Amino acid sequence: MHLHEPCYIKQFLYGTGEVFSLSMLAFTGPALLPSLVLAHKGNGVTLCPGVVQTTALLDYEASASHNLTVRARDPFTGGHTDTHVTVAVTDVNDNPPEFSRSVFKGDVSEAASPGHVVLQVSASDVDTGPGGSVRYSCVMECGSFEVRALDGAVTLTKELDAETEAQHVLTVLATDSGIPQLSSTATVVIDVVDFNDNPPAWRQDSYSCRVSAEAQPGHVVTSVSATDPDAGQVTPLSYAIHSGDRDAIFKMDQLTGVLTVTAPHKLKDVASLTLNLSVSDGVHAAFTGLHVSGLASNHHAPRFNRTLYEAYVEENSSPGQLVINLVATDLDAWDLGKLQYTILHQTSEGAFTVDKEGNLYTETPLDRESLPMHSLKVSAMDEGGRASFTAVRVTVRDKNDNPPVFMLPEYQANINTDVAPRTTILKLFSVNPTTGEVTVAQTIHSRENEVYQFFIRGEDSGSPQHHSDVPVTIFLLPPHENPPHCARKYAQFFIREDAPIGNVITSLWMAGPQSVQYLIMVDEGMKAASEERESGGVQGPSP
Repeated sequence: MHLHEPCYIKQFLYGTGEVFSLSMLAFTGPALLPSLVLAHKGNGVTLCPGVVQTTALLDYEASASHNLTVRARDPFTGGHTDTHVTVAVTDVNDNPPEFSRSVFKGDVSEAASPGHVVLQVSASDVDTGPGGSVRYSCVMECGSFEVRALDGAVTLTKELDAETEAQHVLTVLATDSGIPQLSSTATVVIDVVDFNDNPPAWRQDSYSCRVSAEAQPGHVVTSVSATDPDAGQVTPLSYAIHSGDRDAIFKMDQLTGVLTVTAPHKLKDVASLTLNLSVSDGVHAAFTGLHVSGLASNHHAPRFNRTLYEAYVEENSSPGQLVINLVATDLDAWDLGKLQYTILHQTSEGAFTVDKEGNLYTETPLDRESLPMHSLKVSAMDEGGRASFTAVRVTVRDKNDNPPVFMLPEYQANINTDVAPRTTILKLFSVNPTTGEVTVAQTIHSRENEVYQFFIRGEDSGSPQHHSDVPVTIFLLPPHENPPHCARKYAQFFIREDAPIGNVITSLWMAGPQSVQYLIMVDEGMKAASEERESGGVQGPSP
């Protein structure tokens, strides 16, 4: 077998074991015959005459070297010789660094100084040489921390505040020095442990309350409270009266901040005092003031000086017109003697208002023709809840704001020409001092069938003066004609609201045989309607 000749092999696999494989090699060189060769299994090496070749990828981390036994054999005589070959595998950078864990956790006090080591991360690289050398760095959320490159120690770069940010999450990078460089990342979670560096804070800048002079021992006056900004503070806050209670009238509960009375008999001579309160977390303290006002006993109820007030107001007066001053008194001292006036009821809602001094004012203009008198119920209540009541009657004085109103929109009269002078023809109205009668002033003989039309003006005597005009028509008839005449000038009837349409209300009649036409006259607020009735029957309106 010539070891330096080219190797042309056909390999026929006969069998394999756990470590070695047996192959049949057919050599093509001169005078060479096929032979069986025992090869090392799994080492990726194939034997050829004078050449050792790899048949698979080698992994330095799995096996850094391979030991082979090579045999040369004479195919004719069967003689052979063996030699040992060691194949050393050269490492390349094919593995990134690996952290010992994916998440590192630690904590640090907010009182720690810059440079303080919080924790240490670690990573390893199975590659050798520069590829196995690992350096560390921080790549995300690194504002308050720094990672040392050589040993992976995470250190503080500035002071922390647990109240501002209680937890920091960093991303740390491990990089080797091989070619190419490979890297991996891990997460670092750092909790900031609170340190008692803040004093307690009162919920209010100052407090105030009132206490009755008749309070009993143990009476709860008020309660105060504070908070501690330190997140990890577990020591309960302690409340106390620091100063201002020289007579030991009050007691402050150390844990709850509840203020109670211990010496009520000393409150009778106290109008007000200011207590200086303190709250402590065991290290720091904060102070605030509590103003306590004495509250007298509410022994007396308010009392009006009248049970009924009579007042007058001009109609159509502008809103805000003073009507009357209601006076009530309370014998209790301090705030308990202060009164509040309230209108409980009034005939026309929103017509009047009352101020804190008991002055009653109009809220809207009042119309005497709509409501000539208003009734009110007014209360006076003290600060202790006691009340007294009075009645107010307000009469609206008339103002000449309406003109006279005639009974009919038009007056008509039929008279015979033989009527004597001064005979009353019409009576226009009866409420004025004048009679409103129209009389014949001179003889009207030989004026048959004449018609006279004129207006009558009615004026009142008010200021300003108002008037109304009404048309009057007078027909002059011959002496022998008798105009229709109704015996009754006024009649009043009643009818049910559910009376059917067409129901007869009454019957009118005229003296004499003449045929007459009946006409219904209505006031200005209704539509005029008329019907002719030959029989003289008056019915309800048709639909």
